[in-house]
Amino acid sequence: MEDECHMMEAESSNNISAQRIHHVTLVADYMHAGVFPKALYRVESLRTILQQIRQPNTYSGSSVSFSCDFTNFGSLRVFDALGTNMGQLSSSIGKLKHLTYLNLSKTLIRTLPKSICSLHNLQTLNLNGCYNLQRLPKNMKSLRNLRHLYFKDCGKIQDMPPKLGHLTLLRTLSLFIVGKSRGHRVVELQCLDLGGELYIRHLERVRNSTDAKEANLVGKQNLRILRLSWVYNSESESQANVEQLLESLEPHPNVEELFIDDYRGAHFPPWMGDSIFKNIVSIELRSCRNCLVLPAFGQLPSLRKLFIFEMDYVEYIDNYFPGGSPVRGFPALEVLIIYELPNLVGLSRDEGRELLPCLQEIYIHDCPKLTFPCLSSPKLLNVWSTSNVLLSSISNLKNLTTLLVDGGDMISFPEEMLQNLALESLEIGSFSQLRVLPTNLESLVSLKSLRISRCHEIESLPDHALQSLKSLQRLTISQCNNLSSLSESLGHLTALEDLRVEDCPKLVTLPDSIKHLVSLQYLYILDSELKTLPKALKHVPALQSLSISGYKELTSLPEWLGNLTSLQSLSIVDCPKIPSLPHGFQRLTNLQTLNIDRSRSSPELLRRCQKEKGEDWYKIAHIPKINLDRLHELVKEEIEKKDSSTEEWKIVMERSFNRMDNEVIAWNDSVLRRLSMRAPNAGVQHSCINGGCRRRDSRKDHHRHRIGAPP
Repeated sequence: MEDECHMMEAESSNNISAQRIHHVTLVADYMHAGVFPKALYRVESLRTILQQIRQPNTYSGSSVSFSCDFTNFGSLRVFDALGTNMGQLSSSIGKLKHLTYLNLSKTLIRTLPKSICSLHNLQTLNLNGCYNLQRLPKNMKSLRNLRHLYFKDCGKIQDMPPKLGHLTLLRTLSLFIVGKSRGHRVVELQCLDLGGELYIRHLERVRNSTDAKEANLVGKQNLRILRLSWVYNSESESQANVEQLLESLEPHPNVEELFIDDYRGAHFPPWMGDSIFKNIVSIELRSCRNCLVLPAFGQLPSLRKLFIFEMDYVEYIDNYFPGGSPVRGFPALEVLIIYELPNLVGLSRDEGRELLPCLQEIYIHDCPKLTFPCLSSPKLLNVWSTSNVLLSSISNLKNLTTLLVDGGDMISFPEEMLQNLALESLEIGSFSQLRVLPTNLESLVSLKSLRISRCHEIESLPDHALQSLKSLQRLTISQCNNLSSLSESLGHLTALEDLRVEDCPKLVTLPDSIKHLVSLQYLYILDSELKTLPKALKHVPALQSLSISGYKELTSLPEWLGNLTSLQSLSIVDCPKIPSLPHGFQRLTNLQTLNIDRSRSSPELLRRCQKEKGEDWYKIAHIPKINLDRLHELVKEEIEKKDSSTEEWKIVMERSFNRMDNEVIAWNDSVLRRLSMRAPNAGVQHSCINGGCRRRDSRKDHHRHRIGAPP
C-alpha cells in the first residue's frame, strides 16, 4: 500500500515511479497550487490526486488559472482541490472518463467548463463555499450517474441548469432555485429521491399549489433538513395562493429541521404543528411578517430549538388549542430565540398550565411588550434592546444562573429585576444612559462573574454592592467612558481571580485595596490612561498573568515588578515609551511567557531584548517562551527601507483572515462566549451558520451590528 501512495511538492522536479503510484498528494503554497509537476504526467496509473495547501494562512485572495492538462490521467477516479485558489478549471477535465469524485469546494472558481458534463461516471460534485461561482453548466442533466451535488454558500448562482429531474440517481441536492420556464420549475424535484439537506429558493416563482405538490416533498423520506424560501419582491407580494402553496410543500414526517424564510401568508398550514412530525428537533421562521398566529409547535414532542424572527403581529409563542394533541407545552424545547416581535406579549396564552419543562436558554431581542411567566427550568437569559416591562419580569425565572442584558435607554434598572435570583453570571452592556447598577446587586451572593461594558454614564462601582459579592471570581469592566473609580471596596472581593479593565479613558488609578485581593491570578489593564502601575500590585502574591496595554505615557516598568514571583505570563502591548526592562526581571523565575507587541512597542526595547545581543537579554534569557515578533523586521530595516509591498501584503493577509460570507451576521460577543462553552451540537449554530443568515436593508444591518444582535 505504501508503494501506491505518494506525497510530493507541486513544484518538485524529482522523478517518481510510474509503475506503482495510484494516489498522490500534491503539497503546495497558494502561488503554485495550479501547477502539476512534470514528473506527474508520466504516471498513467493515477487514481487519486489530492491537493494540499502547505500554509493556508498565506492565502492572498487572488485566484489562479488551473491550466493543468488532465489528458494523461485517463485512469483518474478522484480529484480533490479543496481550498485552493483555483479560479478556472481546464476544459481537459472532460477527458477523465472514469472520474467519480470531484471536489472544488472553497475554491475561487467562477465558472465550470462545459466539458465537465462529459463526466458520465461522476458520482459526487462538491462546490460548497464557491462564493465566486456564477452559474452551473447548462447540460448537467447529462451527468446520469451523479448522486451528490453540493453547492451550499454559492450566493452568486441565480438559476439552475434545466431538467435536473433527469438525474434520477441523485440523492443529495443542497440547493434548488425555482425558475419560471419549463425544465426549471419545482416539478423537477418530483422523481428525485433526495436525502440530507434541501434548500428551495425563490418559491415566489411557483405558479400554484398544484405545481408545489408535484415537487413531492412528502414522499422524500430520507430528507432531514428542509429550507423553504421566498424572496421578498413584487412577485411574493402578489402571490395570492401562498398559503395553499405552503400547505402543498408538506415534507415527510422524517424531517428533523425546518427553515421558512419570507413567507407572506397570514396563517401557517396545520401540518407544521402536527405531532406526526415526531422527529423534528429544530424550527426557524424568519421574516414571515404577515403571520397572525404561530402553529401549535407546543405539540411537537421532540422539538428542542425554536427560532422566531421578525413577525409583526404574533402575540404568543404557544397557542393552546383545546381538544388538540395530548402533547402540549413544548415538552422537549431547550433553546428559544425570539427576534423583533413588536407585539409579542407572552410565551403562552394559557400560562397557568405546565409549560416549557426542559427550556434551558432564552434569547430575546426587541420584544418591548413581552413579559415572562413563572418558569423554573431556564438557566440562561440573554436580552437585547430591552424594555422596563421585560426587565421587571426577569425575576419570574426563578432558577436563572446566567443573565445578559444588552441595550436600552433606561437610566436605572427596575428594582425587582434581580429579586429572588441566585445568579452566577451577570453581564450588563450598551446602556448609554444608565447611571447606576441594579440597586439589589448585593443580593447576588452566589455571583461568580460580573461584566459591565459600554455603559458610558456610570462613574463608579457601588461600594455596598462590592462588599457583598464574596463569591465573585471574575470582574470585567469595558468601554465605560466616564468610569473614574473602581471603589476601595474592591478589596473585599477576596475570591476574585480575574480582573480586566479595558478602554476606560477616565480611569487613572486603581484602588490601593487591590493589595487585599489574595486570590487574584489574572490582571489585564487595557487601553486605559493609567500613568503608572499601581504599587499595591507588588503585594498580590497569587498573580500569575499580567497584561499591560495602552499605557502610552508609561516611561518605565517598576523595579518591584520582580516581586511578583508567582508570575507566569507577562504581556506588554502598545507601551511605546518603555525603553528597557528593569533588573527585577531576573527574579521572575516562574515566568514562562513574555509577549511584547511587535508593532506598537519601542524599537529601542525590542532591540535591547534581541536574543544574545541586546543589553536586556540577560534579564530575560531564563524565560522559556519569548515572543518578540518584530525583531526580524528590525534587522531588515537596518539594511534597507521596508518595501511598501510588505504593507500591501499585510493588508491582503488581514483581509483574508477576516474574509467571511457577507450573508452571515455575527451574534453578540457575549452570546458567542456563552455558546463556545456548550456542546458542539447545541445552541444556534444552524440558525447563524448552516441556515445562511441573510442581509436585510442597510439601515437594519447597521442597527444589528451596533447592538450586537442576532441576524
